[in-house]
Amino acid sequence: MVQQMTFDSFLDLVGRQRFQDDLGKSTQLVTRAKSDGIMPAHWFRDVRNWCVRNQIDVPEHLFRWDINKQNANFTHKVQDTLKEISLGSSQ
Repeated sequence: MVQQMTFDSFLDLVGRQRFQDDLGKSTQLVTRAKSDGIMPAHWFRDVRNWCVRNQIDVPEHLFRWDINKQNANFTHKVQDTLKEISLGSSQ
């Protein structure tokens, strides 16, 4: 069974510093993605283009594609804000 590449192994392959420098990603952002083991979906276009330019296979499985989870988090934040507003106006 072939094991899928992890974000750590991807960075080892391409060179973390090179990845950060070429894509303009801060150490903090790459560290966060490394800790999560996955890159944010909005990085995909830049990373894909960079991989193509450098003849590297694009690791599509290393991106956070769960749009429903992102929407759910946003919805909860909106609902919490609306509750705070309605509580503030009822006082």
